[in-house]
Amino acid sequence: MTMNYARNLYSLKGILCSSLLLFCCARPAVAQEWESITPPVADAPAVVEFFSFYCPPCYAFSQTMGVDQAIRHVLPQGDRMVKYHVSLLGPLGHELTRAWALAMVMKETDVVEKAFFTAGMVEKRLHSPDDVRRVFMSATGISRAEYDRSIKSPAVNDMVALQERLFKEYGVRGTPSVYVRGRYHINNAAFSAFSV
Repeated sequence: MTMNYARNLYSLKGILCSSLLLFCCARPAVAQEWESITPPVADAPAVVEFFSFYCPPCYAFSQTMGVDQAIRHVLPQGDRMVKYHVSLLGPLGHELTRAWALAMVMKETDVVEKAFFTAGMVEKRLHSPDDVRRVFMSATGISRAEYDRSIKSPAVNDMVALQERLFKEYGVRGTPSVYVRGRYHINNAAFSAFSV
């Protein structure tokens, strides 16, 4: 029995040493920072980000890590970053996309973004279309009548259609997704949390 035990122990040591040798000699896979979009998206802004108020990494990008601000800070003068909401995520995805479109039309995206992320991710109080309306009204100061009228306006309908069309054109597969000049998709996995 001790002979078999010793033989098995040496076999196990051999397997472990071989595995360790393979592990040490193997080259780590390095993720490429970007991938090309084919075909490129025509007339694209310098940077486009697709996000969702239901997405914890989107919350981190925007509210805790400051990725959005860092991108805006390094953009050349005259270039801009545009954020589009993805309506496929969460039970209120469509309502939030419509509210985001209204925020874009009103040029109130900064205050609305912070309010929705706080209400959804921190306070966990986005459960109904009325909650979406309430948070939007509180963030922007518009009345219920103005919200109800504006949310159905042609300008908001056009902005919702644009977000949905661009979602398809860019081939968005997850959030947050950042695209540069309509040609490159940034691979979030290529960056560590310490490189931001």
